[in-house]
Amino acid sequence: MYSHYRQFNLDKAFSNKIFYCYLNMLDPRHNILLISDLYPFIEKNLFWLMS
Repeated sequence: MYSHYRQFNLDKAFSNKIFYCYLNMLDPRHNILLISDLYPFIEKNLFWLMS
């Protein structure tokens, strides 16, 4: 699948990069969110990457 404006692959690796950038925007100093808060999202993301 390709994006509308620039031609680059919207693949699992790119999705993973966006996911972790989003998490860093939510908590840039990594002092608000706990790993227990993030685990369901990380687990789901890893499952999606493995499929």
